[in-house]
This record gives sequence, structure tokens and C-alpha cells, in this order.
Amino acid sequence: MRITIDISQVAYRGSGVANYTGELVKQLLKLDRTNSYCLFGYSFGLLENLKEIVRDLPPHPKLKTVLIRLPQTLLSAWGNSLHRFNIENLTGESDIFHSSDWIQFPSRSLKVTTVHDLVAYLFPETSSPLIVSQQRRRMEHVKKEADLIFSDSESTKIDLGKILKIKPTRIRTIYPGVNSLFQAKTDNEDRMVLGKYGIKGRYFLAVGTQELRKNLETACGAFELFRQKLTDTDSSSEVFLVLTGKKGWSGILPQVQNMINAGMVPDTELAALYRRAEALLFPSLYEGFGFTVLEAMKSGCPVITSRRGSLPEVGGGAVLYADPENRQDLAGKIYRLYSDGDFRRKLVEKGFIQSGKFSWQKTAAEVLENYEQLFKKAKKE
Repeated sequence: MRITIDISQVAYRGSGVANYTGELVKQLLKLDRTNSYCLFGYSFGLLENLKEIVRDLPPHPKLKTVLIRLPQTLLSAWGNSLHRFNIENLTGESDIFHSSDWIQFPSRSLKVTTVHDLVAYLFPETSSPLIVSQQRRRMEHVKKEADLIFSDSESTKIDLGKILKIKPTRIRTIYPGVNSLFQAKTDNEDRMVLGKYGIKGRYFLAVGTQELRKNLETACGAFELFRQKLTDTDSSSEVFLVLTGKKGWSGILPQVQNMINAGMVPDTELAALYRRAEALLFPSLYEGFGFTVLEAMKSGCPVITSRRGSLPEVGGGAVLYADPENRQDLAGKIYRLYSDGDFRRKLVEKGFIQSGKFSWQKTAAEVLENYEQLFKKAKKE
């Protein structure tokens, strides 16, 4: 097979979509030495990021790359709005074209795509109107043209059926994996990371883009209630809340005592912050998958999260669930993890077992198997 994959999203380092695309391609190239691959990518200001990531990929006997310096707005107009001029005019012919998250280019190949979530339909207020518009246009083309859709979770698969009326036979749920950077092993560099961000003593960690969907306002409010209760029982204790993540389209970030806003941090430093945290606070209102929960469990960090979207699929019975719209409930769960060391250790052990169910090697093998099944079916027809 000749397989073309749009890798444009890896230019935006640190995002879930970038991690998904980069890790999937890396594992496919390691796993599959038989089929040929073309990696297509575009960017205007971040093209060097794409080139650097491609240089770091494993060598492959049948690999070519097509990286072009063009702005996303122009490519969106071509792919999502006009929807003319097949991608093969840039990449050459292929048997399968696996499109990325933002643009659905017209193609003569068998069309495969991954849908990570349906935020543009369920929580449009958390993204810019331009992104929402482009995502909805893309999904209309996916609905009409995609031969096969990969969803990150059963939750997203159900949403595709309910919202876009896409038949479940066209969708395969394939769970993503977790980056090997996230592990429980600690070292002296962890202390250097804590020092860099001015973290002293015990702390809880909240990770995510500062936008309404991530529900950081509730996390901050619950932490404040927890601190009040802690002060009443032990006035000598001082605990911090550390936030990481970029500012989103509609972020609301209240100022509370003992809060450290670290902003965007590299994955190497994020792994250290997970390892040293009392727990991850992740009361999200919706997730297409929930990389953050998986990363925390793999790092030996207990998790408090919600039952919304795909999060129960990721967390299973290895996390502590709280009502994301009830600060008192969330504060009570924070206090339990802080004060009950035995329970915390049991949750860490369960997290290791649960996170072990997810790997990029498994993800790539399932993706490749579905490519092959689609190709064989098309040849018979």
C-alpha cells in the first residue's frame, strides 16, 4: 500500500492532536517496513517545527515527505470551503489518505481520518468562531466522503452517531497511547523543575488549556474550600495549586491564595510535576479522550476527575470521580487524597495497571490493521 498521512498538526507542539499524530506516525514507521509512506505537512510560521520533527523520525526504506510553506487559512479555504483540487496534485498518488484534524482535503484515495472530539458542536463557546466554522465544514466532508473514521473513544463514536448521524459501521474506536516520557521514576532533575516554578512543599496539579471546558474555575474554587478546611484542622499546613497550560479562547482563571500559574511547560517538566504532585485535579466538562488523565496515572500521580465524555473510559476504576459542577464534592475528594495516605497509594497502584492498557505500539498496530482491511475490501469491490 501507498499511505499518505497529513502530519501538519505536529507543528503545534504540546497539543493533544500534535502528540497523537507524531506518536502514531513514529510507531507506524517502526512497525511497518513493507508499505510506503508519504508524510504531508503545511505551515507558514511553524514549518521549521515540522522539518525538525520529520528529521527525528525513525528511518524507513519507503518514506518521502512533502512539506510546504503555506498559511493554514489558505489551505482551509482550499480543503474545507472550495473543496476542489485533489491532495494528490501535491503528494502524488496513494492508496490511502489519512487526513488530520483541521482540514479535509479532497482526494482520489481511500479516505481515512481521525476525529478526536466534537467540541465544535458540543462546546463551540470554548473556541474561536473561525475554528468552529472550519471544523464544522471539515466534518460535513468527513460525513459524506470518509471511508473509515477512527475515534479516540467510544464516547466520541457515540457523539458522531448522535450529532452527525454517521453509521457506527464506518467508525472504529482506537485508543491512543501515552508518551514514554511519563513514568514514575524520579530523579534529581525533578527538584530543579519544582525550583524553577517556585514550588515549595505539597501541591495539587491542574493541567489544561485555560478555557471554560476544562473547568479550571471550579478546580480553583474547590481548592480554596479545601484550604479553608485544612486551615481549620491544621493551621501549620501550607499546600499549593499549580496550574499548567496555555491561555484559551474563553479562559476564566480566578486568583486564589497559594496558586502558581506555570503556563505552558515542556513535557519533560510536566512529567516531573505529575510525579511530585499530591494529585491531578481534572474536573473537565468534556474530553474526546483525556491524555492528561493517562499521563498522570502513568507517572504515579493519583487523579481526581469527572465522569464526563470519555474520561471514565480512560480512568476506569483507577481514579477518584467527582461532580465537576459541585465545588464541595470536589473539595471533599481533594481532602481525602491529601489526608489518607493508604487510599492515595492504592489509587497510584491502580493507575499503573490502568495506564498499562494503553500504548502507542498497540494503537499503531490497530491502525495498520484497519488500513489493510479497508484496502483489501476496496480491491475486492
